[in-house]
Amino acid sequence: MKGLILLGDQESWINHSSWYPDDQLLSVLNKPNLFYNIDLLLKAGVTEIGIVVESSKKGYVREELISLQYFKKASIALIEVPEIKCLSRVVLRSRPFLAEDDFVMIVENHYCQINLKEAIKFFTESKAQSLVALKETKDVLNYTVTVSYHNEIKSINEEAKLSKNNWALTGFYIFQPSIHEILSSQLGKACEEDEILYWLQYVIGSGRSVKAWFLEGYCREIKSSRDLLETNIDLLKLESQNIMKLPYRTILSRVNPPVLIDKTAVVLNSVIGPNVIIGRNALVKNSKLENSLILENSCVRGIQAKNTIFTPWGHKEV
Repeated sequence: MKGLILLGDQESWINHSSWYPDDQLLSVLNKPNLFYNIDLLLKAGVTEIGIVVESSKKGYVREELISLQYFKKASIALIEVPEIKCLSRVVLRSRPFLAEDDFVMIVENHYCQINLKEAIKFFTESKAQSLVALKETKDVLNYTVTVSYHNEIKSINEEAKLSKNNWALTGFYIFQPSIHEILSSQLGKACEEDEILYWLQYVIGSGRSVKAWFLEGYCREIKSSRDLLETNIDLLKLESQNIMKLPYRTILSRVNPPVLIDKTAVVLNSVIGPNVIIGRNALVKNSKLENSLILENSCVRGIQAKNTIFTPWGHKEV
């Protein structure tokens, strides 16, 4: 089993002239989401990992991986592409790395708590062609997933009124290598926004098995600045008992839990919290902050703010 992470797409909402050239490099609880996904793979025993990255971002991603010693933890290949636009072409571009192995594919920028080891075991024992991780949602979707007995996905339709449930795709998939044959047959077609739905429809239509894996833990797609802030605060509250045991340092300041302050951050003469996350090498001075996210290398001076994301190039209320 190998892992394939698709890093970024053309619909990214972040400022690409910033310190963060890709959505997955933005931090969730002071750790880039990309690294959460790598750690999920490692915990599941997947140590051969390909990361598909656009040419313009490859150097930055490599430096981040080196800084946290991920090249020592796993066999990581950076698969360079001009742009990540057509999913099927990108996966086929990764074929030399994937070879004839089954693989876990992670797309889009989701933070999900998933027992990937058990999901892989279920996929292997079921001898399915594909496995799709699903999460129940109240959001309105442009597709529906119908699941029968034994977690078998019977259909995926693009008319939500056909279904009584709201099972959302979460960006986690497992495929057998025969998926490459399907992708090769689609090369002449235009790339679609919901391209992966057509893959799965094709697999189901050909009589092959697609299994569902239902997520019970926290899972959210981060597709806006509000999503980023709310995901951080949600997880801060969920993990507050463990987080508050972590060491941090403040000077002449008051802290109202829950907060997460990186040990390299400097907090001086300020009131912090509740629900504040302060990243690596950040400086907060003479400020009062609530419900806010201060990303690494940011500087906050003389500001009173709520519901705000601070970055090295400025701040934004969300």
